[in-house]
Amino acid sequence: MKKLIVATLCLLFAFGAYLSVSTVDNSVPVATAGSAYTGTMYIAGMGGHFAVAKIAIDPSAENPIMVKSLDRIVIGDKTTHPTHDPRIDVNDRTKMYYSTYKPDKSADGGAHIGLVDLKTGKVVMDKVVALDKRVEWKGALY
Repeated sequence: MKKLIVATLCLLFAFGAYLSVSTVDNSVPVATAGSAYTGTMYIAGMGGHFAVAKIAIDPSAENPIMVKSLDRIVIGDKTTHPTHDPRIDVNDRTKMYYSTYKPDKSADGGAHIGLVDLKTGKVVMDKVVALDKRVEWKGALY
């Protein structure tokens, strides 16, 4: 029984060594980390806006994430446009889609969907989607 266990462990070790050598391709460049990064974060707010944070990330710094500027994109107010889960268009990074998660009483209880131009920070489209007549819940739609 001991011989079987030792033989199995040796085979597993040899197989692992073979995989570690054979799966690395030296002709393919390896991704290397940069020294610093910059970007923009769009954070949904329950008050009818998105926070826009310009950030810099320096992994070697004591405080690696720095907020360079903070602004907002207003899409409505807290009673009409509480929002979450914005989506930036994968094919056009200048467009961000949003939806609201509470019925808007001023729009016959419908929910809003919309589009923001990220270059200008302006709402390009805002439509009210009527809820199904069978919906009886008047709270949050999530």
